[in-house]
Amino acid sequence: MIKDYNGFIDLFSQVIAKMNHDDIISQLEYKASLLSLLAHCLQESHYDPTSYHHENNDIFSRILFFVSTHYREDISLQYLSNHFGYTTQHISLMFKRYSNTNYYTYLTKLRLDRAKFLLMTSSKRIIDIAFECGFSSEHALINHFKKWYAMTPSQYRKQQHS
Repeated sequence: MIKDYNGFIDLFSQVIAKMNHDDIISQLEYKASLLSLLAHCLQESHYDPTSYHHENNDIFSRILFFVSTHYREDISLQYLSNHFGYTTQHISLMFKRYSNTNYYTYLTKLRLDRAKFLLMTSSKRIIDIAFECGFSSEHALINHFKKWYAMTPSQYRKQQHS
């Protein structure tokens, strides 16, 4: 797959040579070498920068930020569609394209990550954590938690504190 193997190895060697140095110059050279290696790989893959949709990526970043700050609320795909002025299909396609998952899976995982954090760092009741994380009920949190982690939130908390 790599046509200019010697060029790739040369750039890769530069990255490795600078990797573990602590001085600022070496760190800058390391980053520059990484960028050169990336540029080399993109050139060989015939990457077309005009095919990348910066506008969609910017919109998706705004959507992700909104979801990450409003995950406690009932934010359906339709709500996002109305809020951002795009169709539900367009937003769904952005989630598939940029995050490799669907919107509801992304939202559920975000809520579960927050629930795991609260289970580890607080002594709040499971029902309070469920509502704080945007789940409609304690039962909904427990079901999703078991599906993703093969244990209940209580079991997870006990496991973390033992």
